Amino acid sequence: MLKVVIDTNILVSGLLKTPSIPRSILDLVFSEKILACYNNLMFAEYREVLTRLSFGFNSADVEQVLFALKTFGINISTETSFYKLPDPDDLPFLETALSAKAQFLITGNKKHFPGIYRGLKITTPTKFLSSIGE
Repeated sequence: MLKVVIDTNILVSGLLKTPSIPRSILDLVFSEKILACYNNLMFAEYREVLTRLSFGFNSADVEQVLFALKTFGINISTETSFYKLPDPDDLPFLETALSAKAQFLITGNKKHFPGIYRGLKITTPTKFLSSIGE
């Protein structure tokens, strides 16, 4: 199964707007067509961001989405890397992708991941869907 890491901005966009390309990615996870890899730091960020009042998400809906991610995703023990990123908060996403040997890290902020990382493809939601024929 295709392994991916989903940046928080994709999760937020997928919940804010349906239908949307980011929502299509979440639907692929929830239908078990792709495997979302995460670690505990990522999951804590997902929860923190999704519960921000500025987004106005219903707390029950947030818990349902997080439960679904845990159910249909996989928690990865990560290896520490020595990569330097423009935003150090993005490092858990990169480390998870590399530790899981994920094929893709899907983000709306490609500039936060400059460089080449052991064959990992850093891609936008649109390019990801196109590359897998969706």
